[in-house]
Amino acid sequence: MSKLIAIGVIGLLGIYVYYSKPQSTQTSQGGGTLLQGVAGPTPQPSRPPLDKSPQMQQKRQDIIQRLLNERIFIKVETPGTLPRVSVGPRFYNLDFDDKQTFVSVVYAYHFTSQDDGMVRLMDGRTNKSIGSFTRDFGLKLD
Repeated sequence: MSKLIAIGVIGLLGIYVYYSKPQSTQTSQGGGTLLQGVAGPTPQPSRPPLDKSPQMQQKRQDIIQRLLNERIFIKVETPGTLPRVSVGPRFYNLDFDDKQTFVSVVYAYHFTSQDDGMVRLMDGRTNKSIGSFTRDFGLKLD
């Protein structure tokens, strides 16, 4: 039970990424569209800056370490230019929003708001690709 509470706390810490991402739905009282990009988020030309301060980077690093300790992530590495996250069986039990939040922390740790980077997701047992995360489109699972 305490592990579930810890995972919930980790999720709350990762929510900050939500507020730094462009939003795909907007409400408007003045006749604007209620839903933009119904088929998926539309890339935005300008992006709000990610907080890359040493304090925020340390928080991200702490969250990633907790995810590794909980065996949600098995390994986080950058073998070339793209970060790669190998996930364990516990990752598959999370709901989609939690998966996206946790992987977005890895993205925010490795990239700036102006990068068009990607985090690759791999199955920790088979080492096969299971998806990716980009800032503009979020988490895409194969």
